[in-house]
Amino acid sequence: MKRILMSLLMCATFTSFMPCANTVEDSSFVQIAEPIPAPVTVEKEVIDVAEEIEEEPPITVEERDLLAKLVWYEAQGEDLLGKQYVVDVVLNRVDSDLFPDTITDVIYEKNQFSTAKFLTDDIDITEDCYEAVDKEVVERLNTEILYFNCNCNISGTYVFNYGGHWFGK
Repeated sequence: MKRILMSLLMCATFTSFMPCANTVEDSSFVQIAEPIPAPVTVEKEVIDVAEEIEEEPPITVEERDLLAKLVWYEAQGEDLLGKQYVVDVVLNRVDSDLFPDTITDVIYEKNQFSTAKFLTDDIDITEDCYEAVDKEVVERLNTEILYFNCNCNISGTYVFNYGGHWFGK
């Protein structure tokens, strides 16, 4: 009995000092099978991944201002979503083969936006007009609408109406 108690005491002593050691037990003693390896320091090559990748902004500051002015004139009284749809029409036209390739050229194309003649005016554009532009430049709500009007006589094929605008493609 005394021998079993001593063996338990030794086992408890060894395992409390060496909790990570691999051990082999038998009825009379505890034996450490292998030593705990020392920590190994590995030199790593430091790679700088913090280099900034310079991408062109999706639109210029001037285009953003021009588009926000157009939205202010064309979508006064509309909520943010209504303003975003107006932005979509312009951006979708830029992407379409049927229209010019720049925001400026799309907006000033003859007989397209009746408010274009006022866009040089010095006006206080509301923040929600800029918000609509910024949101749509990142991700458009609708990629097919090319036309809108304040009545149901729209060009193209009717798609939907929202607020005071009818949209077509």
